[in-house]
Amino acid sequence: MKNIIFYIFLIPGIGLKAQEHYVFSPISSINGLSDNRVRTICQLPDKRMIVITEGLVNIYDGATFRYMHYDEQQAYSLSKYSGFHRAYVDNENHLWLKNQYKLMLFDIQTERFTPNLDSIFLLQGIKKHVVNLFIDTEDNIWYLTENDELFFRNNKNKKTNLFLTDKEKGHRPKNGRCPLRSQILNRIPNLLSAERPKQAKVVF
Repeated sequence: MKNIIFYIFLIPGIGLKAQEHYVFSPISSINGLSDNRVRTICQLPDKRMIVITEGLVNIYDGATFRYMHYDEQQAYSLSKYSGFHRAYVDNENHLWLKNQYKLMLFDIQTERFTPNLDSIFLLQGIKKHVVNLFIDTEDNIWYLTENDELFFRNNKNKKTNLFLTDKEKGHRPKNGRCPLRSQILNRIPNLLSAERPKQAKVVF
C-alpha cells in the first residue's frame, strides 16, 4: 500500500495575507511516527493529532509522539461496517476506531486500549449487540443494533433513546431491502429541531 507522509503546517499569523506562505514540515518515522503507512488522521479537542498506523495509535503534540497499542484480535465485532480505518473522538476522552467489521475503543486520558465493549454499551443503555456505530459533528453517538434498531445518545444530557426501529420502516420493497439510511435522513429534521443544533450531521 502506498506510503503517506504526515505533514504539519504552521500558520504564521491569524490575519493571513495573500503574500504570506504556509510552512510545511514532513513528519515520518524519522521524527518518531511509528510507521509511515498512515491509515487515518483526526484531531483531539486539545488540538493534539491522532495518527493511526498499522497496530498503533500515535498521539502527536507538535513536538513528540506517544503511542497506544491495539490488538485487532480483541476488537469488538462490527458486522455492518465493511470499510477501512475510520476514527471518531467523543467528548468523554474516548477514541473510537472502526476497521473492516471491527471496533476498538481507547481512553485518551489513560492512553490505554479499552476491552470488553459490551459492558461499555450496557452502561450507555444499549443491551443488544451493536453492528455499527457513528458519531456526528456534535459528538452525539448513534448505535445500530443487531435487531436493526437505531439508538441516539445525546452528547449533552448523556441519555440514550431509541430513534428508529425496524417496524417503523413500513412496507419493504420486493427485493426485501429497506435502506435504513434513507429512513434516518427522513427523520433527522425533527431531531435537529428538537434535540441538537442544525449544523450537526450524521457521518456514515
